[in-house]
This record gives sequence, C-alpha cells and structure tokens, in this order.
Amino acid sequence: MESTDPTPADALRTETLRAEALRAEVSLVRLRLDHALAEVRDNEESIALRDARIADLEAELGERAEESAELRAERDAARTRAARVDELEQAAERTPAVVGELIRTADQLTDLRETTAGRQPDPAVLLRWLDRRVAALLAATDTEPVADTGLVAAGHHDVLELRGPTEPEPGAGAPRHRIVETVRPGYRRRGRMLRPQQVIAEQVIAEQVVGKQVVGEAEHTSGTDDAPLPTATALRNDTAPRNDTAPRNDTAPRNDTAPTDDTAPH
Repeated sequence: MESTDPTPADALRTETLRAEALRAEVSLVRLRLDHALAEVRDNEESIALRDARIADLEAELGERAEESAELRAERDAARTRAARVDELEQAAERTPAVVGELIRTADQLTDLRETTAGRQPDPAVLLRWLDRRVAALLAATDTEPVADTGLVAAGHHDVLELRGPTEPEPGAGAPRHRIVETVRPGYRRRGRMLRPQQVIAEQVIAEQVVGKQVVGEAEHTSGTDDAPLPTATALRNDTAPRNDTAPRNDTAPRNDTAPTDDTAPH
C-alpha cells in the first residue's frame, strides 16, 4: 500500500506556489495603492485649480462690485445734474419779482408825466418818491443798503477822506479809524458785500475812548429811507452793484397800473 504523506518536493512546490500567490497579491495591492495615490494627486491638482478659479472669480466679483459702485455714483451724479438743470430752467422761466416793481415804476412814471404836464413838480416830493421806488427795487433783488457806524472794517468800508491826526500814537499799535460821516451807503446782497460803504473817518485816539469800550468791528445797520442823501461834491464815479443772480421772490409781476400809497408826486 502506497504512503499519502507529501514528499519534501511536494511540500517545497506548495510553499513556492503560496509564495508566488502572496507576491502576486502584494503586487496587486501595490498597484491599487499606486492607483489610489495617483487619484489623490489628481484630486489635489483639481482642488488647487478649483481654488485658483475661485480666487479669480472672487477678484472678478470685487472688480464688478467696484464698477457697479462707480456706475451707481455716476448715475446719481447724472440725476443730480439733471435735477439742477431742470431747476435752473424753471428758474429762468419764472418772472423775477423785480420785473413787477419795474412795471409798477414805469406805470407811475407815465402817470407822473400826465399829471405834471405843463407845470414843474416839487423836487422834494419827486426825490421822496424816487427814494421809495429805488428802495422797493433793491428789496425785490434781496439787496439792502449798509450804513454802518463805529470803526472802519476792511472790505466793508471805503474811506474817501481821513480827518484829524493821521500819525499813529507812540506804542498804540496799528491806528484805528471811526466813521464820522457816510458819503454813500454800501450795498449787501444775501450776506455778500456788492459795494463797500463810502465814508469819511477819523483816527481814534485814547482821549476819545476813555470810559467807553470801542469794539473791533463796525456796527452794521441797514440803511433806511431817512438816510442822508450824498452830496454831489463828495461822490466818486463808482458803478452801481451788479444784479448777478436771480432774486429770491420769483412771483409773477403785479399789475399795478395805478400807484397806491407810493403815488407819484403831483
């Protein structure tokens, strides 16, 4: 009867086959691992590319946001300019209030010529009427006369004549001058001086201000109809203030064909 135990050769062959099977399995595992590592590397590259694309998109989005903000600002500025143009066009179409006063003055001049035909009107009455009409025209353009008292202020007063001592007192610093007479009133429109007040002034000396505080600015007071008329000998050839802006009251002119309390002299 034959023995069934494996011979050493069979055992060696079996171990060899097992070793080859293990090597094949290890090789397969290595292949799978290499494939997985390659996939990981590909995924990392994809992620890097995706991150770079996201960064580019974010930068582009920021640029678009800046452009959008600039476009909104330009749009708002264009709307503001358009509104300003419309406002100016509407203001240009409105009749200035001074036109109504001019029509009223023209009507009263017509009445004056008719009522004084063939006889000489009273000059004093005529001057009073002219004063009232000029004051009304100035008021219609928001222009007010300025007849200050007190110290001379630069930009507000034009000294035509300086009376009294002109040399500064020793140790008194820069000389100050006080208004003693108004030759011509100044004119101010909406806080801006159109023409300075023309005055005669004198230097302020210490004896004149004992017991009285002299302020550093002139006392600004608006002129009235009772302000003294300038004398012809003291006037200079200064032009009248320019009416460079539209008046505040843009109402239509009144149809005052006949004078009321402001009637022309007879």
